[in-house]
Amino acid sequence: MRRWPLVGADFSALAARCPFLDTLCAEARARLAAGVREVSLRRGRVLFLEGDRPDAVYLVCSGLVRIFVTELDGSETTVRLVGRGELLGELAVIDGGLRSASAIAMRSVVAYRLPAALLAAELPAPGTVGRGILAGLVAVVRENTKRLVIERSQPLESVVATLLFDDPGLLRRVTQGELAGLLGVSRQSLNQILRAWEREGVVGRRDGRMHLTDPAALRARHLVGGSGVVSPSAADVR
Repeated sequence: MRRWPLVGADFSALAARCPFLDTLCAEARARLAAGVREVSLRRGRVLFLEGDRPDAVYLVCSGLVRIFVTELDGSETTVRLVGRGELLGELAVIDGGLRSASAIAMRSVVAYRLPAALLAAELPAPGTVGRGILAGLVAVVRENTKRLVIERSQPLESVVATLLFDDPGLLRRVTQGELAGLLGVSRQSLNQILRAWEREGVVGRRDGRMHLTDPAALRARHLVGGSGVVSPSAADVR
């Protein structure tokens, strides 16, 4: 495993383009870089679990991490996929709450692990207006996550439609098998829906992968006119 200064330099370059971390000044990012550690995670490795106390945040360098919530019946609802240049785990550090979701490596992952205390030290002090604004935003995200879990309990066709409308490039980034796994359904069930949409011209194929070709038709047929499901706000759960 590589050590500082190589890891710190790479972290700084990636952090400068990462939403949230890019709002910090260069000096603050340098202080964070001095404390990061590079970690490698095999597919299926858990980064943290829902309900854990936050001990670190992660900046993904390569691979894909699935963020999910476990429901009372044991089923899992995926709320977000995190890839290169994206941060996860910072929300609980901002408001001091427990993890609102779990994170697992969907593919082999290389990430930079940053101790929670280091990030907390760069945030506005507790009791300040800046910290209050951040905490308020976190509360909105947590509420959106709860709403998203409820909406994902809709029929499979509506759930897939919502996912694709929110993220038109999803089918280009993950395989149909991976998408089926994210939804907790069989690949056959997912393929039946996608083939029907392909016949309708809602999705098409390019370079061996399906892609969304008619977002307006998808919304009209499956989000508004069909199930009545409204596309949820993006839940940035970490």
